[in-house]
Amino acid sequence: MKFALLGAGWRAGFYYRAVCAIEKRLQICCVVENNPETAEQIKNAWRLPTVKNAGEALKFKPDFFVLCLPPAVLPIILCEILKYDVPILTETWAAESVESMISLYEKTKGGRNIQVSEQYPCQPMHSARLSLISSGMLGEVRQVQISAAHGYHGMALIRRYLGTGYAACTVEGRRFSMNAVKGPGRQGWPAYLSFQQEKQDIITVHYKDKWGLLDFSQEQYFSPVRSSRILIRGEKGEIFQNEVSCLTEPYPGFFKFTLRRECSGLDNSLCRAGTVSITGNGKLYYKNPFGPRGMSDEEVAVATSLCYMEQFIKTGESRYSLADELQDQYLDWLAQKAIRTGKPAEGKEMPWARGKENDGK
Repeated sequence: MKFALLGAGWRAGFYYRAVCAIEKRLQICCVVENNPETAEQIKNAWRLPTVKNAGEALKFKPDFFVLCLPPAVLPIILCEILKYDVPILTETWAAESVESMISLYEKTKGGRNIQVSEQYPCQPMHSARLSLISSGMLGEVRQVQISAAHGYHGMALIRRYLGTGYAACTVEGRRFSMNAVKGPGRQGWPAYLSFQQEKQDIITVHYKDKWGLLDFSQEQYFSPVRSSRILIRGEKGEIFQNEVSCLTEPYPGFFKFTLRRECSGLDNSLCRAGTVSITGNGKLYYKNPFGPRGMSDEEVAVATSLCYMEQFIKTGESRYSLADELQDQYLDWLAQKAIRTGKPAEGKEMPWARGKENDGK
């Protein structure tokens, strides 16, 4: 399959690298970029044709569009290109308000032809944990504590691990700050050692009989001195980081094991580097669908999202719909409201949840 890539910024690079790594499975037929200087850079660096708008991209007959655009313009372009009746995979974005979320849902007619590239559940270790949960080993998952992604990305993981779908919830939150070293960003480390006020949000999401905690610092994505962590607690066991503890028969027996990542390209291996699989207690919980191709976990997740589009186009089966994206944005909006006001924010059923069978899994 082939797609037209709208945008040529930092995030677009993940899609380009993913396609290069998985070779013949997918192809970028063109890049839509209206800045002449950037378009010329893309032509030279990526060896791909560029066009000025999505309408011009149609001559390449893409199977779908991929949107990697700034948040301010992404929803606008998303609505504009629906007229071409070409399936769309869009990057996530931060909505401005609940009103803008509802408006977008209505303008896109419920997101019938849209998928969203919420990549975190597709990362290898998250995929392995989800596979273990679906095996029933932990029993019903009642609690999850996540410090691995911010905002709506974190909410997507909480909903996925808890399996709460669009259920009503109450959100509480506080923001803290502390003096800390300024870590690296997209362009690497600062030239000189410097300090800043590092913000950290601690948010709780309360469902009827389940709850989640999101704890994230702005430095965690890039800084080697800020760690991620995760705890998933079910009725019969838990996953802490990559360590699994659960009951077994006969009662009260229990056992523990580690989810181990099998990699290639290490030591004297001449194979390409990358994750091969994730196993535990003699069972396979994740197998890299692309094999070891030198991709980061993020690039594997992006490639997985891209490949799901073939399934969506052929069968209509959704992995992560516009409704899912709006629900996670809504929960993030509730969290920011709770932080601002210092009071719990009560969620309610939103238009995209009404009549939905999709449970967020």
